Amino acid sequence: MAENQLALEWRDGSGGQRILVCKGPLTIATLFGLRDAAKLAQAQPLILDLSQVPYIDSAALGTLVQINVSCQHHGGKLALAGPTSKTTALLQMTNLNKIFKVYPTVADAEQASA
Repeated sequence: MAENQLALEWRDGSGGQRILVCKGPLTIATLFGLRDAAKLAQAQPLILDLSQVPYIDSAALGTLVQINVSCQHHGGKLALAGPTSKTTALLQMTNLNKIFKVYPTVADAEQASA
């Protein structure tokens, strides 16, 4: 996978959630695939596995906010799982950690949303 590409993989969670595994950077160049994929699960619990995302830029951060709002609007819920220390720091600096449900692992997010 090229350094500036994002790979997305769907998995089913143990409690009926949809898990979208993100592999690669979330940037303005890659956010459209994430946005489009997230639309497929906006009415159900959605977990974004960020454990393999090395960094997120401001445009992609805005997209995460849009996905969260869209999920809420359609009766779903969004959880972020496994963020790296860089992503965690970004969420804290922007106070978005108060808006998003953030869990250390996918298993923790699955348990919380079951």
